[in-house]
Amino acid sequence: AHPNRLADVRRRLTAWLAAHGASSAEANDIVLAAHEAAMNAIEHAYGPGDAEITVSAMLRDDGVEIAIHDSGRWREARSEHRGRGRSIMSALMDDVSVDTGPTGSTVRLRRRLDDPEGE
Repeated sequence: AHPNRLADVRRRLTAWLAAHGASSAEANDIVLAAHEAAMNAIEHAYGPGDAEITVSAMLRDDGVEIAIHDSGRWREARSEHRGRGRSIMSALMDDVSVDTGPTGSTVRLRRRLDDPEGE
């Protein structure tokens, strides 16, 4: 995942959230959590080189769910100074779940929006 592509994903996700009633503060939190999930996927699922992840966003009741999927295999972090991504995601989102399997991992981030349709 090239840094420019991650920046594009952040921009597109921010615009999508705004269009679906997220406040600027909510969108910032959600995009930061999604960025952390993407960076975790790149760090843990792939070796050095290009990584491929899929990011999807959907409305769920009174909030949103962002899913970040990789098709890599889990690897330990390459640095002892890593590992804060999960705590950041948990602090910013209402619910964080991780499903791992032989075809990769999916991180699901869920957060209720205060005013989901901008009413």
